[in-house]
Formats: sequence, C-alpha cells, structure tokens
Amino acid sequence: MDEAAERLARFLTSSVELMQVMARACGHSHLSSFAPEDLVAWKHDLADLSGVAYGGVRD
Repeated sequence: MDEAAERLARFLTSSVELMQVMARACGHSHLSSFAPEDLVAWKHDLADLSGVAYGGVRD
C-alpha cells in the first residue's frame, strides 16, 4: 500500500473512533443513534446557515 493510502486509512480510522467517542458522550451506543437534536454549531454564522442550533451564548 502506498503512503497516501496508508495516511487516508489512518485518517478515516481515527475519524470513526472520534465519532464513536462523541456518540458515547451523548449517551448513544451506536453512531446510527445520533439525531439532528444532538448537533450544535459553535459559530453563529454556521448555525444560521445550516439551521443547526447554536451551542454558545449570543452577544
């Protein structure tokens, strides 16, 4: 396997592991248990553009 493919595999594996940690932190046992209500944006503009709830304090 070439180096680029190995890096991509590590990135994807790490991404899935981090998503699993977040699922557990939200009280879910599987990634498929996530719901739109579990999502928040940390920037005002992103929240407004995406329709996702803002997770901070508005000025």
